[in-house]
Amino acid sequence: GSANFFLTGLMCGATGGILSLANAFPEICCELYDSFIGGQIDKAINLHFKVFKLNSMVSGSGGVSAVKAASTLAGYFGGEPRKPLKPITEGQLKEMRNYLKKEGLIK
Repeated sequence: GSANFFLTGLMCGATGGILSLANAFPEICCELYDSFIGGQIDKAINLHFKVFKLNSMVSGSGGVSAVKAASTLAGYFGGEPRKPLKPITEGQLKEMRNYLKKEGLIK
């Protein structure tokens, strides 16, 4: 599912979510969840905006292929997307890498 709607879902009564973004960045997704469940709503909202931007950069730039690339950049095994999907372009990968470095999510 989309991380963009995770906090909204929790606020509407969802008990969790299955986020594609968590394949690459589980820590921030879990931190958002834990903050909400722990009653730290302001922190959860701030994390939501971070997650929203991150998800837009990752998933918005190429869907499944971009999540796989982000997973690899984050130190996990993303691998190649299955056909008929194609890997993201070198330009997209460079833009993603620069964004993730700027945000302190990768070295």
